[in-house]
Amino acid sequence: MAIQEELSTAWQTLLPSFPTSNIHVLPSIQDAVQVVRSLSAPNVEVLACGSLHLVGGVIEVADLGGVAL
Repeated sequence: MAIQEELSTAWQTLLPSFPTSNIHVLPSIQDAVQVVRSLSAPNVEVLACGSLHLVGGVIEVADLGGVAL
């Protein structure tokens, strides 16, 4: 997870006004989906980008097969 931590640091450097409480480095897709689902905002938009493996995993874990484009 060292690369993910480095990317988190880079994001904070590039956009210092972004709240660090909204930056999460998590070990699995399941953990990421759980964090998103725990947010109290009524409409949360998430952009999952990366490999087809990653995006496919998000679609599967979040049970979005019926709505994912």
